[in-house]
Amino acid sequence: QTLMVCSETSDFLRYVPSLQKAGYHVSSVHTLEDAVMFAYENRIDNFLICSDIPGWETLTAEFHTRPWFTGIPSFLLLDPSYRDKLTLLKNLLFDDYIISRGEDLSEELLLRMVIRERRLNSYLNANPLTHLPGNILIMQEIQNRLDSPDDFTICYVDLDNFKAFNDSYGFAAGDDLIRMTARILTNVVRKRDPEESFVGHIGGDDFIYILAKDEESCAAEIIEHFDLVSKSLLLEEDLARGSILVENRKGLMESFPLPTISIAGIQSKIRRPRHLGEVAALTGEMKKKLKRLSGSNFMFERRVI
Repeated sequence: QTLMVCSETSDFLRYVPSLQKAGYHVSSVHTLEDAVMFAYENRIDNFLICSDIPGWETLTAEFHTRPWFTGIPSFLLLDPSYRDKLTLLKNLLFDDYIISRGEDLSEELLLRMVIRERRLNSYLNANPLTHLPGNILIMQEIQNRLDSPDDFTICYVDLDNFKAFNDSYGFAAGDDLIRMTARILTNVVRKRDPEESFVGHIGGDDFIYILAKDEESCAAEIIEHFDLVSKSLLLEEDLARGSILVENRKGLMESFPLPTISIAGIQSKIRRPRHLGEVAALTGEMKKKLKRLSGSNFMFERRVI
């Protein structure tokens, strides 16, 4: 990884050997203009700003207000005088700071960069709406289960008629339905298997959950909760009618069923997929069949190779 250091003096050079030993490539710049130019022309993974640079406060703002720099963790290395004026930092944009104490701070800096990197990766790999693990973590988790000799149950979950609900009730209500679904999945799955379960948000109205236990009844419980709780988001007239009216492109009102949930599952003791593609293919076939059914339903793969 590349660490860009913006410092006017050479004091920081004493930290470089330890950082290089830890696997960091350290590049130094000495002015605000050089820092911005270097960041445009090179990939940097971490950015350290030393308070000996005149106008360093401006540089922190520069890096956090430009979209292509906002994902880069930034750290401040402050001289001891800032120990008594930390309140001056509260309006600045940065991720972490260290106050120089005269000794070698490379180990502390390394630890802080590692912690920040973990937090950033966790944030980037999580769905921003539900905060559940996203696609990268989902694929890793599935692959781990495929590589393990232990049995598992993997289920793909999606909402039916979500687009009609979203069009009729608005994006905010659509987000509420997605968050509600995430809470139901998390609560039911973790209750069933608190130690080895996994719940992820693929995106949109698509989710996945994995259990170490073989429990089709988990899918039935999820459906029961969804059908009950989702009614709280619907208008009385839609509940009474049993459908949602949405204006189509021709200006005519079309009727759509109320939102329901479909769950397609694979149990490894019956059919153990050989790779991620087979997982997607098997659940995809079942999801097509589920879409042809009315109401909320679940289906598990029964074919044995």
